[in-house]
Amino acid sequence: MCNYIFLVRFMSAKGSDGMFYDLIGIIELLLVIWALIAILQSGVQPVEKLIWVIIILVIPLIGFLLWYLMGPGNKAFPLGR
Repeated sequence: MCNYIFLVRFMSAKGSDGMFYDLIGIIELLLVIWALIAILQSGVQPVEKLIWVIIILVIPLIGFLLWYLMGPGNKAFPLGR
């Protein structure tokens, strides 16, 4: 019960801007999870998988963008397909 009261106070103190940043954080988390699942299911060498997983976990947003543009599967610049 005490944790719930703290959460309600925290949420009301953040205001409307806080909800925007929460949404951005959730989207970023979903993208990172999607990339990790795709990396682990890909058919590349385990060392390459490990390198991409480490990059995405250390620098999530930039790592995701790098993986998406240059990562396993040679899908560089997917807009040109």
